[in-house]
Amino acid sequence: MPDLIIRSARSRDRASIGNVLARSYGTLLAADYPEVLLQEVLPILTRVRPELLAQPGYLVAERAGRVAAVGGWTPAAPQGGSGGEDVGHVRHVACDPECLRQGVTRALMLAAIAQARAAGMRLLCCLSTRTAVPFYHALGFEGAAEIELRLRPGLFFPAVDMRRCL
Repeated sequence: MPDLIIRSARSRDRASIGNVLARSYGTLLAADYPEVLLQEVLPILTRVRPELLAQPGYLVAERAGRVAAVGGWTPAAPQGGSGGEDVGHVRHVACDPECLRQGVTRALMLAAIAQARAAGMRLLCCLSTRTAVPFYHALGFEGAAEIELRLRPGLFFPAVDMRRCL
């Protein structure tokens, strides 16, 4: 895709990233999660994480000058801690619904996987939404154990634990 630019996210991307997260999760998760649950979890899931913007592995894909997809990897796990010095974690991946099935998020994730491998990671862990499981399978992630993410006391979100050896 000649018009696609993949680069590390910056703090000035915050509003654009928030827009992509809100549009993506708000639209795409509706097929796999009850509306009442989404009303509670979307404000949490769509919040831009400043700590990710400071990580070189957290990327944006720009198309025609606008952010079309976001996501990447970090050594830190989403729930804190790490899985070891050679274990990376896929973080906060989303695609603008207008850019679905155009290879944008695939290109972003292939860049993130290459970065993680170059940084010495041997394994990438991913806490996927139910909706994104086929996408991650197509990228070589395996496993499909459903887990419950604790978003705050009393609020849990079903996710799928997936992994890919690098």
